[in-house]
Amino acid sequence: MRRFLILFIVLLLSLALVFVSCEDEIESSEKESQSESESSSESSNESESESESSSDSTHIHTLEIIPAVAPTCTELGYTSGKKCSECGKILEAPEGINALGHSSVIIPQVNATCTKTGLTQGMGCGVCNKVLIPQSELPVQEHDYVSHSAKKATCTQKGWNEYKTCSNCDYTTYAEIKALGHTEQTIPGTSATCTKTGLTDGKKCSVCNEITVSQKTVSKLPHTEQIIPGTSATCMKTGFTDGKKCSVCNEITVSQQEIPIGDHDLVNLICKVCGHDASSKGLAFELSADETYVILTGIGTCTDTEVGIPATYGSLPVKEIKGSAFKGKSKITKVYIPDSVTSIGNGAFSDCTSLTSIEIPNSVTSIGSYAFEDCTSLTSVEIPSSVTGIGDSPFYCTSLTSITVDENNEYYK
Repeated sequence: MRRFLILFIVLLLSLALVFVSCEDEIESSEKESQSESESSSESSNESESESESSSDSTHIHTLEIIPAVAPTCTELGYTSGKKCSECGKILEAPEGINALGHSSVIIPQVNATCTKTGLTQGMGCGVCNKVLIPQSELPVQEHDYVSHSAKKATCTQKGWNEYKTCSNCDYTTYAEIKALGHTEQTIPGTSATCTKTGLTDGKKCSVCNEITVSQKTVSKLPHTEQIIPGTSATCMKTGFTDGKKCSVCNEITVSQQEIPIGDHDLVNLICKVCGHDASSKGLAFELSADETYVILTGIGTCTDTEVGIPATYGSLPVKEIKGSAFKGKSKITKVYIPDSVTSIGNGAFSDCTSLTSIEIPNSVTSIGSYAFEDCTSLTSVEIPSSVTGIGDSPFYCTSLTSITVDENNEYYK
């Protein structure tokens, strides 16, 4: 251990000697270099290169650039230099550069408002931002008031009281008054009838009259129908059918229809309604032997094609139709015999070739021979129950297709 320590001390001493020898060599080299022409750049560079690359047996400089330092507003700067990175020897000393000084820039004034303070104009350095002339605070300004009128709130729109605002900021004393809302009032409806529609109740505002609940239409009511009694038509006047009307509004819902004047209600050719005598006029009559009745003897001056024999003539009944009374009267188409007649004579209607209809009443008891002979248009005959005597071939007609005898006739069955 002791031996090792002695060797370490010896080594340190050797290194110290080498360092001293290296310094002496450098000083000698610098003196030689300074004695040469400093104006010759190439000689200097070569000398530096030789110095940098020269070495003795103990040390070789390792070149390191000393970086330049730029000057600031307040501090000096330096150019770049050179040194040995191992021994620290300055091979080329940096040169000083003067401080630049401040570059003055104006700091603009900030005007005060009614909500915040301001600042006066100042000055600072535009490079290092150092404040050269400080800004002073400006006090807050007063509001520039604008007055506003009040507005009353309504049912549907808000309102407000008088208030102020500032023209330069958002300051305001405005306070909203909410809309009041509608004051509802009922609009009475109307009842529907059978002639007009109705309306439901509605609602409106009693202040602004705005409709808040609309009225709705109620449909018409149906009519309350009532019968309008009709009247029967007679031989003297027209009649009417039943009609209908509304018992509430009297509107006619079903119109009555006119019934034309009707036929006479004849009994023995006398209308029992109006007394009209429908019998043919101009027939010929004669008085019976006992003068208690009359006998129809012929057509007389009558020109009717439908002959109606009256039940009476004057004040006496017509009971007989004399034989051959209408014989050969070819224009007669129909004959009415009243129920006063009891006897039809022989050949009374023979050769009445246009006769199509004959009604024998239930008062006739005897029909003479050939009474309706050669009535070529007659197709049917009914014999009532009252007939008790019939002559020869009373209905000798080629056109006749049926003869009907009343079932109550006891003589002809």
